[in-house]
This record gives sequence, C-alpha cells and structure tokens, in this order.
Amino acid sequence: MRSYLFVVRSKAQPGRDADYNAWYDGIHIGEVLQRDGFVACQRYAVQGDSGDGRREYVAIYTLESDEPAVNITGLGSAMADGTFTPTDSIDMASVRSELLSPDYV
Repeated sequence: MRSYLFVVRSKAQPGRDADYNAWYDGIHIGEVLQRDGFVACQRYAVQGDSGDGRREYVAIYTLESDEPAVNITGLGSAMADGTFTPTDSIDMASVRSELLSPDYV
C-alpha cells in the first residue's frame, strides 16, 4: 500500500463562504473519508488575491492505495450519483484536483 496526496482546490459561490465552509467541514470531509483509501484531510485557505476577489480553498486528502485512480474514480462517481450530500454553495467551475505521488525521481 502506498500513500498519495489528493489535492482539491475550489471556491465558494460569491458571498457564500460561510455556507461552503460549514458544508465542507461538517459534511463533505466525513463523506469522503468513508470512501476506500481516503484516510485523512487537511484544509487551507489560499492567502492573497485569487484574481477574482474570492478566496480559494485547498483540501489535501491522504490516500492510501495501490490503485489511487480507482479510488478517485469512485469518489467522482459518488459525487455524480447523489451518494454525497450536495450543496449549491460551491462554485463547481472553480474545482481543480491533482494526485501527488511519492515518485519524484
């Protein structure tokens, strides 16, 4: 089993930061951590101007798996099929993600 970091960057809808953060911290992280391979999460707010006057947030999930792409695909499926609790406070167009591997050489 190998450890990876799955990094998700996103923004709230304009003026909805409080709703977005309450949903993310109170609901979404718990739902993600119930999925296979996802074992921890830390959240951060990006400091400085994001270019559009809105704050950007970063969630860093620790993923332990031999097939992280399978785990991430399962996460996407759960979001698409209504398994996860939705919110209208997230700006879905702002969501970006990347998988970080310990293979740097």
